[in-house]
Amino acid sequence: MGVRVDEVNVGSAVKPESGRTRAAAADHTGTVAVIGIAVAASLGLLPWLDKSMFADEGATLYSAHLSWSNLWAQSLHVDLVLLPYYVLVHFWSMISGDISFVRLLSVLAYFGTIVAAGVAGLRLAGRWCGIIAAVLTATSTLLVLKSLNARPYELSALLVTLAAIALFRWLEEPRPRWLWAFSVLSLLATAMQLFSLLAPFSMLLCVLLVRPKLLAQRIRDLLVPIAFLAVACGAWIVASIGEVGQVNWISGRSADGRLTSELRGPLIGVLYDFVLLVIAVVILAKLAAVWNRDVRRAVADRLSRDRDILAVTLGWTLLPTVVLSIASFIHPIYANRYVAASAPGAALLVAFICVRAFPAILDPRHSAGPTSNRRALNRVVGLFGVVAAVVLTIGYLNSAAALQEDLQSPARYAAQHVQNGDVIALPDHAITAAVDSYLAGEARPIPHWPQLGVRQRFVEGFDLSLHPAFSDSLPRRVWLVTDGSVPGIANFERVLDREGYVLSEDKQFTGVSLLLYDLSEAKLNAHNR
Repeated sequence: MGVRVDEVNVGSAVKPESGRTRAAAADHTGTVAVIGIAVAASLGLLPWLDKSMFADEGATLYSAHLSWSNLWAQSLHVDLVLLPYYVLVHFWSMISGDISFVRLLSVLAYFGTIVAAGVAGLRLAGRWCGIIAAVLTATSTLLVLKSLNARPYELSALLVTLAAIALFRWLEEPRPRWLWAFSVLSLLATAMQLFSLLAPFSMLLCVLLVRPKLLAQRIRDLLVPIAFLAVACGAWIVASIGEVGQVNWISGRSADGRLTSELRGPLIGVLYDFVLLVIAVVILAKLAAVWNRDVRRAVADRLSRDRDILAVTLGWTLLPTVVLSIASFIHPIYANRYVAASAPGAALLVAFICVRAFPAILDPRHSAGPTSNRRALNRVVGLFGVVAAVVLTIGYLNSAAALQEDLQSPARYAAQHVQNGDVIALPDHAITAAVDSYLAGEARPIPHWPQLGVRQRFVEGFDLSLHPAFSDSLPRRVWLVTDGSVPGIANFERVLDREGYVLSEDKQFTGVSLLLYDLSEAKLNAHNR
């Protein structure tokens, strides 16, 4: 039986002669569904808001509570690129400084990202595009992980998604205000996370590549806002260029691990990757089954009319990963967290391709078949939707429960086993802020081994004094918390050895070691004389 050409070439969102994106009619049911998905996904994260914080989150807490002068002084040495985020968290934490509340800022951004991606899908290709985009955004392993972090990656993903919507609106109706909105949102995203700048620039570049006449037609609209964006972002890059050492940790990873990460781009998580692979295989199988001259012509026509949408989503999804991967040949700079803003673009791209590949199923308005056939197709879609949702939910919950570093458990263990005369050695500001937060929660504060304090400007720089000065005598026991990321620990352990301490206990937690050093009997007797 032949396959109708119009099954491939339906649901046009643009006029063939213009190539301009056109918004689908308002779909209140689809909007409610998208918001419902965002609410359900966000509420599902709440039980994990109090999971153990890791060192980077400790850096957020520490930096957000610095005085303005100390925060500025710190930014001159390290974390200048995160200064706007620290300022935002400073005001946010005035309501509550609890780590769960600070993470709530990322959860709210996660909610907004799901809604924004879903609404973009509704406007571009109808209800199913919006729903699929919202589901894939909500279950993105990368976005789920970043939504539970007190870091800026989820905020940058939201701002980039809003910038993409502004660009789509500018392509629909060429008003300067949409391009200004695109530029301002892109700048804000860059202020949150420097590498997120690649996503909006990639979108705009790809649009201009597929629409070369657009530059000449709208040069006046483009010139001022894009020049503003380029100058502002360029100044920010120049100011931050000296902090390339902040990504040196990437070079310590294995070459194979880095390559695998780069190939997967923003799509991480075994189950999530598997579902996207199944979708790709189904689409390719469908095309292979119906491929003939008429279908080829229909597909080419469809691609021509959808070129704006495909240009934006492909640039958004792929180019940031490609650029950072190429740059990594010079200096390893790629990490999944730096392309988190591309994850909503990937979800929107997959959703859009699904609707275009199966219009009779995912866009019933264009199906000319009998009502019974449409109902049967809807049942099949519903069944596959339930199966995909279950698979993605498993991956979603696993990623939500994942721990990067467990600083809560060693803090609790030390609080439960502390004795009079003990001190705790915390090697940098980030670990200090995290562990102190948990010790306060246990109501068992432990005195610190002497630290350099604000004199040590590097958030994750070695902060322990190598010249202990205690008023009476050396402490009997020293608890040392280390995650292996702070240089100088070996020197500190040599100091302990020189002072007569011996390692008596070594407890391992996720990504963290808790070491207990006891003062030797000979040294203790010498101090008691």
